[in-house]
Amino acid sequence: MSARQPDLWCTLFGGVRAWREDIELTLGPPKQRATLGLLLAAGGQPVTVGQLIGALWDDEPAASAVNQIHRYIGTLRRIFEPAIARRAVGQWLLPVGAGYRLAAPNDLQRFRSLVADAHRSAPPESTTLLVEALRLAAAPPGDEPLRGLPLMVAVEDERVRAAVLAAQHGIRCGMAADVVPGVRGVAAEHPLDEPLQAALIRCLHAAGRSAEALTVYGQTRDRLRDELGADPGPELANAYRAALTSTPAAPVTAVPTVRDPAPAPAQLPAAPPAFAGRAAALVAIGDDGGPVSVISGMAGVGKTTLALHWAHTHAADFPDGQLYVNLRGFDATGRPAEPNDALRDLLQSLGVAPATLPDEAEARGALLRTLLASRRLVIVLDNARDARQVEPLLPGRTDSRVIVTSRNRLASLVARASANLVNLEPFTGDEAAQFLTKRLGPARARGAPRALERLHDACGGLPLALAIVAARGVLNPVFPLDLLASEMTNSVAPLDLLVDDDQEVDLREVLTWSYRALTPDAATALHALAIHPGPDISLAAAVSLTALPAARTRTALTALTAASLLRETAPGRFAYHDLVRRYALEQAATDLVETTTRLLAHYLHSTRTACLQYGRPPLVALPPPAGGVVPESPTGPTDAVHWYQRERAVLQSIVRRAADQGDSWTVLLITQDWRPMSDNIDAPRDLLPYVRLALDAASAVEKHTGGDVPLALIAECHRDAAAKFARSGDLDTARSHYDTALRGFERLGDLTGQANTLRNMAVTLARDPQERMDLAARAVQAARGCGVPLVLCTALSAYGQMQRMAGRPRDAFPAFLEGLALSGQYPGGENLAPQLLAELARNHAAIGDVADAVAFGERALEAARHVNDLMNEVGLLAEHGDALLATGHPSRARRAWQRYLDLSANSGIADSVAHEVGRPAADTARYVRAKLAALPPED
Repeated sequence: MSARQPDLWCTLFGGVRAWREDIELTLGPPKQRATLGLLLAAGGQPVTVGQLIGALWDDEPAASAVNQIHRYIGTLRRIFEPAIARRAVGQWLLPVGAGYRLAAPNDLQRFRSLVADAHRSAPPESTTLLVEALRLAAAPPGDEPLRGLPLMVAVEDERVRAAVLAAQHGIRCGMAADVVPGVRGVAAEHPLDEPLQAALIRCLHAAGRSAEALTVYGQTRDRLRDELGADPGPELANAYRAALTSTPAAPVTAVPTVRDPAPAPAQLPAAPPAFAGRAAALVAIGDDGGPVSVISGMAGVGKTTLALHWAHTHAADFPDGQLYVNLRGFDATGRPAEPNDALRDLLQSLGVAPATLPDEAEARGALLRTLLASRRLVIVLDNARDARQVEPLLPGRTDSRVIVTSRNRLASLVARASANLVNLEPFTGDEAAQFLTKRLGPARARGAPRALERLHDACGGLPLALAIVAARGVLNPVFPLDLLASEMTNSVAPLDLLVDDDQEVDLREVLTWSYRALTPDAATALHALAIHPGPDISLAAAVSLTALPAARTRTALTALTAASLLRETAPGRFAYHDLVRRYALEQAATDLVETTTRLLAHYLHSTRTACLQYGRPPLVALPPPAGGVVPESPTGPTDAVHWYQRERAVLQSIVRRAADQGDSWTVLLITQDWRPMSDNIDAPRDLLPYVRLALDAASAVEKHTGGDVPLALIAECHRDAAAKFARSGDLDTARSHYDTALRGFERLGDLTGQANTLRNMAVTLARDPQERMDLAARAVQAARGCGVPLVLCTALSAYGQMQRMAGRPRDAFPAFLEGLALSGQYPGGENLAPQLLAELARNHAAIGDVADAVAFGERALEAARHVNDLMNEVGLLAEHGDALLATGHPSRARRAWQRYLDLSANSGIADSVAHEVGRPAADTARYVRAKLAALPPED
């Protein structure tokens, strides 16, 4: 270990090791080392004792497992700190809830920091950072026995992504030779990873080592054939062709003027297996098809399959990535996606921070066109309802390609967007034979041409029906194809699944045929998952919906996937074709009430668990979940935010469904519990539809519950609504709801609610300095009386802020320092530290102490990024740049100001900050740009 490292330094990559003052430490027996390895892999997040036991014991754990974990932790503490008192916590292994968190400096922490800095930089600086990251992570994470554990697999995935990114950046700036060693080292561990091997091939070729590139391709091709029975995919084949036919690009000496805020998106669902036919359609979409193609046709005709096949085949032609959005135009249970929501998802995929998005669809569309103007992407807009959904999502003048799929022809896009219309018909007999041959195998299909013809006729050439038939054939390899064909042609059923489509196809009979072959568990899962609003469902939610044990649920989902009734869109996430969903709903008609109850309960309890990670006591206790419901369990605020980001579309659909069903309690509780996650991510205006649903639900609960209504929850709903309206600029509506909330809390004698409401009013509503001071002082007084330390923290922060804004910064220090001390003593306080540290930085700047302003500013920004607190990061960056420049650090000031512009472009969170400080976001942005322009050029 280098002498420049910290006194204690731990490593995960290449094995679990630790040093203290350059002396390597002996970490003890395997399970003790494994405990440290798992804490390292968690990246500073808590790991529960239950998670440690599940990872360390393959079979039934010993009764003493919990005590053994505690002993391992105690021993590791004494290894790290020999002088530590017995039973003392020390500074490196910290108890958090029902688990532990490792706070020691380590190589994973450094690796992630380097990769994050690379994302924020442009070549060649980004390439240098990635080369260093790969040098640090030169070997897989953990000791060999641990590498199959989910935490280790996730870290290894990060290493693979960093290698691919390093190759891309190295090629762009002429540093391919520098990144080859690191990329080659990672690629050696993953010989069947085609994107990684393709990145190595391109990198070797760009470095002038084309012969080695061709050798890598040959070795990878042979392994794929020998081990998987597969040929190279499009990405690997395109890299091979480039190495074979092109001249290595000359080094790029100029730094690009456009900085990519995120790695190129790669969102396409998996390439469809056994693609067949469609030669004319592929030509129509091809290079002469124009920037926008609309694939139309009946349900189940293979529109999405064609779009994804084309996009995957041509992915290498679009170096800036691939975007995919399911517009859900014909979803069986959900509503079509709103253009504004789709724009949000596209912009986030292009690196725009969620909380910095413009509010209006028009502004979001303009930002999307701006970002796409200088990029070359392929964009698939799947399952569109009408042209209204699509038009706001289209780029302007661009080299990107857009493929839209819809059951409707969307002819208006021809005039407005010069779209190319591709009408897709069912398979011809030859195409169906080709498709079935690929699915069933040449040996089986070759001897039964008449059976293939009969299957084509029975399915009307509809690819979805043929895929289901083929899946049944694959699952029953001894069935003669003539028997399958006879079963199809001899069955009769009404055609009420495709009411408006070609009546020659009895898809319902095809589905019934597959349905009858399902195991009872698979049939249960088919029914249960059909009521989920989508767009996809997690394995954990599936367990709750089916009320089956997790292992049986997973087996059932595997069976449905094998039967082509379900598809796995990402590891552990599943989706239906909308026709299959409709069929499943029909079959499950008598079971919907109980399953719907479990659906709502799953997300109600999962959201509550996520909310509790912030240390906030709930206003209303939930009854235990119903039998079979197994809520998801995020651990810590960061995990809760990630869970919310994955499930946000589902949660919003659940709230709308609960509102439609008159389930006011579920609406009210979910919208109140998701606030700690959504407030740091969503723009306030985007949440207003759900605020209104929550207010309607609160009114219904008050009306129908009588004396049992929890008035604190109703008042809290009004407080939250007031804050959202205020931050969206509707101050009159905000004041009305603040008054309602305050009256409710005063009637209850609820000092916590009063403190929070008065604090919100001071920060978001009042404009007169004295009124702000008075409201904040009342908030502190109420908070001291309520006995909840974190409520007092936030009130003290607001009080100090109002004092400084009133021109009394020295009087504000006691409030900020008291609040900061409290935040470090209680669970959940880490979420309040960024605000208090930022206020201390501003206070020091206000009295002319710029050195301490810089020190507290650095601590505040680090704390904000740790808990994903964009509001406080955006709020401080401009002022922090001023303090850095005043202390003689122009390069660091430049980075702070640029970061501000990157995060606050086109308002979003910047407007919320601006509302509270009384200066428009546009004025701050102009100020920052002027300061940047005045800086001398960097060397």
